[in-house]
Amino acid sequence: MPHGKCVEFPCRNGGYCIDMVYTYKCRCPVGYTGEHCETGQQLARQGVHAAPIRLVTRPRPNPCARRPCGDYGTCESSRTTFTCKCNTGWTGHTCKTKLEVAAYLGKKLGNFATFDEDVAGEIYALDENTLFIKRFTYAGKAPDAFFWAGRNGDTPSDDGELISLNPSDPQPLKAYSNEDLILPLPSGLKVSDIRWLSVWCRSFAVNFGSLTLETGAAGPTPQTIRRLPRGPHMVGSGPITLLTDRTVEIQDFSYDGSAPDTFFYVGKGTPSSRGTKIPDENGSLEPLRRYRRKTLTLTLPEGMSWYDVDYLSVYCLTAAVNFGHVEIPASIKQSILPSYVAQQVQMTAPQVIEGIPHGPHMVGSGPITLLTDRTVEIQDFSYDGSAPDTFFYVGKGTPSSRGTKIPDENGSLEPLRKYRRKTLTLTLPEGMSWYDVDYLSVYCLTAAVNFGHVEFPASVKQSILPPYLAQQVQMTAPQVIEGIPHGPHMVGSGSITLLTDRTVEIQDFSYDGSAPDTFFYVGRGTPSPRGTKIPDENGSLEPLRRYRRKTLTLTLPEGMSWYDVDYLSVYCLTAAVNFGHVEIPASIKQTRRLPSFAAQQSGLISPVAARGRLLQNCETFSDGVFNVAWSVAPGSIFISLMGAVNAGTYMSFGLSGSNHSSQMVGADVVVAWIEKSTGAARAVDYSLRDRSQCSGQSGVCPDIRVGGTNDVENMVGSITNGITTITFSRKLKTGDMLDKQYYSDGRSQFIIWGIGDVDDQGIVYKHSLRTQGNLRMNFGRSPADNCSPVLPPTSTLNAATTKGWEPSIISGKDTNEFTIQLGPSGGSQGYTAITGELSWGIAFYVNGMLIPELVLKRGETYRFRVETGNNPSSPAEYHPVYIADDATGGYAQRSDAERSQLQIYFGIDASGNPVPEAAGTLCEFMSGDGDPENYATFEAYKEAELSLNCHRPRKAGVFTWTPDSSTPDLVYYQCYQHRYLGWKIHVVDDFS
Repeated sequence: MPHGKCVEFPCRNGGYCIDMVYTYKCRCPVGYTGEHCETGQQLARQGVHAAPIRLVTRPRPNPCARRPCGDYGTCESSRTTFTCKCNTGWTGHTCKTKLEVAAYLGKKLGNFATFDEDVAGEIYALDENTLFIKRFTYAGKAPDAFFWAGRNGDTPSDDGELISLNPSDPQPLKAYSNEDLILPLPSGLKVSDIRWLSVWCRSFAVNFGSLTLETGAAGPTPQTIRRLPRGPHMVGSGPITLLTDRTVEIQDFSYDGSAPDTFFYVGKGTPSSRGTKIPDENGSLEPLRRYRRKTLTLTLPEGMSWYDVDYLSVYCLTAAVNFGHVEIPASIKQSILPSYVAQQVQMTAPQVIEGIPHGPHMVGSGPITLLTDRTVEIQDFSYDGSAPDTFFYVGKGTPSSRGTKIPDENGSLEPLRKYRRKTLTLTLPEGMSWYDVDYLSVYCLTAAVNFGHVEFPASVKQSILPPYLAQQVQMTAPQVIEGIPHGPHMVGSGSITLLTDRTVEIQDFSYDGSAPDTFFYVGRGTPSPRGTKIPDENGSLEPLRRYRRKTLTLTLPEGMSWYDVDYLSVYCLTAAVNFGHVEIPASIKQTRRLPSFAAQQSGLISPVAARGRLLQNCETFSDGVFNVAWSVAPGSIFISLMGAVNAGTYMSFGLSGSNHSSQMVGADVVVAWIEKSTGAARAVDYSLRDRSQCSGQSGVCPDIRVGGTNDVENMVGSITNGITTITFSRKLKTGDMLDKQYYSDGRSQFIIWGIGDVDDQGIVYKHSLRTQGNLRMNFGRSPADNCSPVLPPTSTLNAATTKGWEPSIISGKDTNEFTIQLGPSGGSQGYTAITGELSWGIAFYVNGMLIPELVLKRGETYRFRVETGNNPSSPAEYHPVYIADDATGGYAQRSDAERSQLQIYFGIDASGNPVPEAAGTLCEFMSGDGDPENYATFEAYKEAELSLNCHRPRKAGVFTWTPDSSTPDLVYYQCYQHRYLGWKIHVVDDFS
């Protein structure tokens, strides 16, 4: 179908139109000429005039008919041109060039020098924390030989650190012959720390083979190169990062989508059609669509890497034009993170597959999760237990007796007993993995019958977490489980968090306290008197008292852990009745992910407040006041905010609005607090779109108010000893357009934080503490605890220095002109003390005074000059004034129902919009560095700290207002856009 310039069929007399992107060309039939084939020609044959020749339309030849891609590619036609999609291992315009590049294994450090025991192998750094040894050989005869790394000197010695293939169970090296090995480095040791690597026999202090590394040798990391320059069709981008040797991230990519046959291309030399077309971010090879500042991740075709190419281009095939490209510098190619490590270390999430279908003897299950390459969790497993010789079986092909019997959840090889919706964790025998088997079956040997099985998809096997990496990448963090269900005597709870291997937090616990001899109990099997009584939150073993939605922290007795028990119960000894219990999931006991109780800090921080310290990293942002702890798990980040703050005060933390500095506007943060009225913990995803209250689509807004989603998960929180701790998780990349991505690959990111007030409706106000300067965090760093203790608030810290500034009054008896401007709210001394309400941090100033009460007389006319900002595109500079019986303000934020209850006296028209006279150029009193809390009076504060700053040209909004007999005794001057900026107008019949 014609398109572009040919869509209007400009060629006459059967001419064929050729689209040239920006113009066209007519190919004329025999006998015609001219730009549009409009002129007939005379044929000089026997002097006879040629009659016009009728064009016979023939099918357009298929450019792929001659098989230009040969045997090593697939031809794709596009009108008169073709493109070859090359098979793996081949490249070039017609797929004639064979790729001879070996798979990239990371940055090569060198080869083992052989001294004894046949040691040999090539050593690569996969990243800063992982080594790869290719074709490793070792005779295996020594009794105590290990991989051994040293930080000092040039030759191996006893002064080294052991590196094990399995860090949880280091074993001497066995015999190897040309095998590939991955070595995760121990915590605290990086590739850049290593001076030599040896196969070292500890018993005899003998070096069997070693490599001395160059000083400063480091492992590969993602490499950022320059951006795509601005080019035709609005092509351009932000920074480009080579994530691995086959993947690239292009930030803020733009292209108007209007040119035909435009693709991402890579190749040797300079951009041309001889390069290779690569898929877009969705894996498609269709022409590129329109993009506007979109961040994309592209992957090179199988068998290619950035070592094989010199450029990445946005290339138009039809016009043979390069719209823009970036070169791949040769200097960084040896420092790219290999895709091999991306598969082995980064993409290591447990894999969920379908459950066992319902079969004979009530066999069936819920979802099955491959936790590592040897362990599996089966949810809600059922079997009636009546068949003889029935076991869990695994094997190749289809279920049969030729498979392998595997132990049950207790490690037993006895026939299976009865199960009813039980969650189990099974482990394959030593030396086996899910890579070696095709199914998991419930199999009866006597009858040779498969009661039900599930197959393992090949695609899933490639993403299972290897056990030797499980401890390296799995989170070590508190684990949230279900709560105690509602039972007798009003027993029940909210979610339960296993804080460490000996402590637990129970949220919203209730019990009416009326039963005798009732205690918290733990034990094996099911709840009974044979269990163990554990102390309450105060360490007492007295019978439990009454609780109503109380959050408790309990600690197991010395020598016990959650790995040793199956349940936590509220148990009545006298009646031998279990009032309610929760089971400890087998998966937690199997993987032993809980932090150690011994890791808790003694002193000021309680076990609940210490929750954040049990994550792998911690930083102090305000000494004694605010700490942030975090751990990165596959695909997610767990964050704990710890602050010396009370209920009704929020803590916020997140990613900056700028990639170059710590910036509030544009930031993506989580705001967390404890509600004053209920004591419940809250954590909400916020988008900071401007330096103002949330109004419409602007300001400091929860994501859900501006078209996004609340992506906070697994939130728990409490206050203990005056320290608020709120822990939550979030996906590294949520998919919400308002959320920024947390990186775990070593890249640093600018962050912001803040502390301030929040009201019972969840409305946040301006921070009282915030980020100072530029702060950068590497969330994927090696674990490091750099926190100092958070100190409980003291009465001295929390007490106001005075009872607040004296309210100001301006009487209409003294003046009939009022100038309304903006200024700081004066903290707890000013707006909050005067009104009893929280403040965003700014307030109205009238005639230079902070929110004075105006006293006006009915029948008198008053003139108001408004200089509070008239820029509706910037909420921080737009504060129209209105007068109404509205004690709160923020008319723009109110619902129609709320608006209908208000009486407006000036400033808002019939459509609900501010009148022009209600806004004027912004004049604002700006504060110095002094704290208003240090001043006894507003006058002293204003004289020492404030100065007036007005935008130019200066033009006030001017209106007059005459209160009359219908005006009530009390009205308010307020801000149309934001709440809590204005105050009272008293209307009187006479000045007394």
